[in-house]
Amino acid sequence: MQRTAPRSVRSARSHARSQARSLILDLVRPMGRRIARGILLAASLLTLALALLVLGAGSKQVAKNRLVLTDMQDRVSAIEAFQSRQARLPSVGELAGISHALPVRYFHYDYHLDTTAGGGVDSGYPQGWPASGGWVLWFWRGEWAEYYSSWDRHNTLADQLTWWSFSWPGVIGIAMAAGLFLLSRLPLLRGKQRGSAS
Repeated sequence: MQRTAPRSVRSARSHARSQARSLILDLVRPMGRRIARGILLAASLLTLALALLVLGAGSKQVAKNRLVLTDMQDRVSAIEAFQSRQARLPSVGELAGISHALPVRYFHYDYHLDTTAGGGVDSGYPQGWPASGGWVLWFWRGEWAEYYSSWDRHNTLADQLTWWSFSWPGVIGIAMAAGLFLLSRLPLLRGKQRGSAS
């Protein structure tokens, strides 16, 4: 037969255990809050740094695009002049000679001339090729291609000349950083209850 501790002893042990649990929770909760606040603040700062990097790179990319667009416009004008003189488009070798003879403001790209639909290397290739013909001048930029279509005189580089076209992810990043910072300042994470004096 087992002996059981008197009720008062069991009650005292239970009370001691609940006090110990309460003490542990009182120690752990503030530490958990500090860790959560630290993680949110670190994520906020990292997001802000990346957003500022994107914003800075956007204006540099626009400046590069302006230079590359000017180079491409020179080649389009040279091809049109060749076509009006020769009543045909230049061959691959002639296009290379024309391109090499023109100034290069940013980088010497390898230009290609398509005279039938279906060329190009990515989804940005001009659509709506007219039955009367036309041509597309394009070059591979390293990650994507840039195109000029003769029938509508559209140049894909012209769509990329605004700060916003490259910098909108940075603006969203700044908004996310602000949201993370505000989350880290929530009373719940600071250990304050609403209406408390401290």
